[in-house]
Amino acid sequence: MKIKYFSVAFISLALVTPLIGCGGNRISEDEYDEMVSEKDQIISEQQEQIQKLNDHIANLEEKINEIDSQVQNFEDQNWREVVPEVEGQIDDLQNEVENSPVESEY
Repeated sequence: MKIKYFSVAFISLALVTPLIGCGGNRISEDEYDEMVSEKDQIISEQQEQIQKLNDHIANLEEKINEIDSQVQNFEDQNWREVVPEVEGQIDDLQNEVENSPVESEY
């Protein structure tokens, strides 16, 4: 009976010991803090980039809505008055597209 318990305890210890981290590949607390700091910096930079992209998308949507509203003016205004306004809005949209906060691969 004692041998059975001893065998179970020995096998359990043999399986758990590698999980405890009894190896020589330990890092110091300073190294860990530096790694965490680097990751925090990367996360912060990516959050800033996301905010810039969200702002850019909102600006694009605004420009598109302005063009849509100008195009609707064709129904009740002279096209000679509407076309220059639409062209101006399209130029504004093109400028916003070119001012993207990220570099395009296209």
